[in-house]
Amino acid sequence: FSVLSLGGLLTLRKSLLRRLSRQHAMQAELVGEQAVLTGDLSAGEEGTAELRGTTWTVRTASELPLKAGQRCLVERVDGLTLWVDAE
Repeated sequence: FSVLSLGGLLTLRKSLLRRLSRQHAMQAELVGEQAVLTGDLSAGEEGTAELRGTTWTVRTASELPLKAGQRCLVERVDGLTLWVDAE
């Protein structure tokens, strides 16, 4: 098992590194995009927003509540959660 694991790692390393760097680049390009809230979002709470035709989990980056339908800017990406702030 160890020999097969090391052999697989050595042969697939480049493709794995490319895939990881591509995901990081995709997250970075979401920063500055506009998302539309699908429901009210209180400060410190999680909600949902639509961005590029997909529903995302969002959190507010400020302490101000946001209303449903409001356009927000993506401040940062943390995994699959977008941190947004009012325009």
